[in-house]
Amino acid sequence: DVETISFTPFTRSFNSTYADLGFERHSKTKHLYFELSNQVSRLSSDSAGNVQSKDYFFLLPSLWFANEYRTGRRIHANYDMSVNAPSASQMFTVLDNSNPQQNAIGERALRPEQSHNLGFSWSLFDQFSFTSLFVGFSGTYTHDKITNARSYDDQLTQIVRPVNVDDDYNGSLSTSFSTPIRKLHTVINLSTEVTAARNIVVLNNQNSISQSLTHGYELSLENDNNDVIDITIGGRISFTDTKNAAI
Repeated sequence: DVETISFTPFTRSFNSTYADLGFERHSKTKHLYFELSNQVSRLSSDSAGNVQSKDYFFLLPSLWFANEYRTGRRIHANYDMSVNAPSASQMFTVLDNSNPQQNAIGERALRPEQSHNLGFSWSLFDQFSFTSLFVGFSGTYTHDKITNARSYDDQLTQIVRPVNVDDDYNGSLSTSFSTPIRKLHTVINLSTEVTAARNIVVLNNQNSISQSLTHGYELSLENDNNDVIDITIGGRISFTDTKNAAI
C-alpha cells in the first residue's frame, strides 16, 4: 500500500510479496485449518527526494480448529500472526505545530508491528432446556508496538512522537450464561468479563509499565415470548484498577 501527504512532498509505501502453504482437514464433528505464509516486505519513505527503505521477512502462521465433541458442546481455538506497518502520518518528520499546546512529529525509522493473536472458547447449548453457557479467552502480544512518546519543552508544550516499544500485552476472559425461568416466562442472562493489559508508556524519554485490570458484570431479564413485544431490563457494573511502575 502507498500513502501520500500532499501538502509536503512525502510518500510512504509498504510493498509485500506472499507465498502460502495451507492444510485443512474436515470430518463430521472436527474442522482443522493451518496456513503458513512467507511475507517479504519493503517499507520505504521519500521525503523531497531523500529515500529511505528497509526490507523485512516474516513467517506468518495461522491455525483454526473446531470440534463439536458432543451434541450442543463445542470447543474452538485459533491463532494467527499479523503485521501492521506504520502509517504515513506516523513517519512524516515535519513538525505539526497547528495546536499551540501539542506539537506532533513523525519518525521515519519506525518498524512494523508484529502481533500474535490467540483465541479459545467452549460453549454448551441444551436444546431441551434452552440453557446456554459460553467461556472464551482472547489475547494479543505485540512486538515493536507503535505508541506515542510524550515530552514537554521549556514552554510546557507537549511534543508527541511515535516510537516502537518492545512488548505490549492484552487479554480478556469472558463468560455468559442464559436459561429460561418458565414459571415467570422470563429468560435470565448473566455475563462477566475480565480484561487485563500491560503497556509501555514513554514520557520525557523515560519508559514505564502501565498495567490495568477491569472486571465487568452484567445481568438482564427478558420475556421469553417476544413475538408481540420485547421487554428487557438489566444493568452492568465494572471496576478498573490501574498501576504504573518505572522500568
